[in-house]
Amino acid sequence: MARREWNGTANGSGGSPGGRSAPNAAFARTSFLFGANAAYIEQLEENYSRDPSALDQDWRDFFASLKDDSAAVAKLARGPGWKPPARAVAADELLAALDSGWREAHAGISAKLTAQAPGAVTPEEARAVIEALLPLVHLLIVSPADARTVLDVHAEDIAVAQAVRQRTGVPIVATPLRDQQTATAGRRYSAVVTADGLMQSEGCLFEVVDPIGSGDAYDAGFLYGYLQGDLALAMRCADALSALKHTVPGDVLWTTADELQQVLQGALRGIVR
Repeated sequence: MARREWNGTANGSGGSPGGRSAPNAAFARTSFLFGANAAYIEQLEENYSRDPSALDQDWRDFFASLKDDSAAVAKLARGPGWKPPARAVAADELLAALDSGWREAHAGISAKLTAQAPGAVTPEEARAVIEALLPLVHLLIVSPADARTVLDVHAEDIAVAQAVRQRTGVPIVATPLRDQQTATAGRRYSAVVTADGLMQSEGCLFEVVDPIGSGDAYDAGFLYGYLQGDLALAMRCADALSALKHTVPGDVLWTTADELQQVLQGALRGIVR
């Protein structure tokens, strides 16, 4: 299972009581404040200013410690007077999708945002552009969701790569797949279709901390193996880096070739930063 544990101190720097270096200890305490969470946390604070009891105790304690002025919080949540009119998706609806029931909320929210976003590109417009480029493409990495929405290819997840290849004629089609076993654990695996048929990887287990960026990590891993001329290695590297990204907070996976090898060997533990 891909899991990064932060043990010891880094580069001989002074340790903290938790065994981390001082910078890493500070990061561990505040990693939830990274940029992608800003809008979510601002909305939580506005909810706190209206009704503290609506939040969990941990969040109440956190916002109480800030001692922010409630009027200023409300003004920040409203934004400047020149901003575009609010879209149809209510903030509470977005919060509900982040906290629970995201599968049910995703389709409706995506449709509303697409319909209301100024200058939004429709799936049909995106498909026209992509299909014009496909004759130049030798390798296509596409998720089942994008295959359905953009390419209008509808198939079971494991069959998406084959269906996309048949429709587009791209020689190699790779599909990242995820088996979400519980709310906090899952398995990343791959399906790749070539002229020789379907290849499927065993996959890599992971514990969920932050899935943002796992698709980019998958692409990077696949290309790393593909450029070495080995599709089986490409799938293994893609699965490993994507699984590892699920365990790391933040948008970007900072890792090394040595750490990748440890994941591939099932031995990624005790990584020190």
